[in-house]
Amino acid sequence: MLLKNITPQDYKDWLNLVDESIKHPDDPNVNFNNQGVKKVTEIIDYLQLSAEEVTENKNRNAAEIAKILYKEESEKRVKMEGKMEGEMESKIKITKNMIQKGLDNQLISDVTGLTLSEIENIRTSK
Repeated sequence: MLLKNITPQDYKDWLNLVDESIKHPDDPNVNFNNQGVKKVTEIIDYLQLSAEEVTENKNRNAAEIAKILYKEESEKRVKMEGKMEGEMESKIKITKNMIQKGLDNQLISDVTGLTLSEIENIRTSK
């Protein structure tokens, strides 16, 4: 029985990484589909960077993270604004119906949460 046939693929990938880094350090032929091998090569590459390159890399990563966070916050804000706009449209519609039914501003305010001046503006904008 050959050892080659019973060695798990992950072990083969690691052994190949070591072998290739010794034989072909400038252009190793390794299995980057193996996440462990990929991570190790990234760490090795990172450790070989100059101080300026490390700073540049950190700044680039920070900028990418900031863009993602800004996008997420913008999407949340747009959703919230849309929700608030929809709620206000609903309150205005209810207010108009209550005005048509002849209800007074104070009762409409109590039900909808709108201020008396907002209700008066709706009443006069018919």
